[in-house]
Amino acid sequence: GVNGDSADNSEHGSGAVYLFHRSSSAWRQAAYIKASDTADSDLFGSAVGLSGTTLVVGAPRQGRIDPDWGGNVILGSGAAYVRKIAP
Repeated sequence: GVNGDSADNSEHGSGAVYLFHRSSSAWRQAAYIKASDTADSDLFGSAVGLSGTTLVVGAPRQGRIDPDWGGNVILGSGAAYVRKIAP
C-alpha cells in the first residue's frame, strides 16, 4: 500500500519504493509504497518506471497462485504493479 509503516521489516527482502518531490531547492518524501501482498524476498522495486503520472514497479521474485496448477504458488513468477500518482 501507499504510505504504510516504513519501519515494518517483517518480510525480509520484500522491497519498497520511495517517491520524492523537489520543491524549490529542497527534496521531500512524497510517498512510501509497498506491494499490497508483500512476501519474503519479492524484491519489489528492483525495476521502476515512471511516465507522466503512471508508476510501474517490478517485483521479479513475486510468487503467484495459479489456479490451473491446482492452486499452487509458482515461486519467482514475477509481477508488475501499476499505479497512478499525483503530479
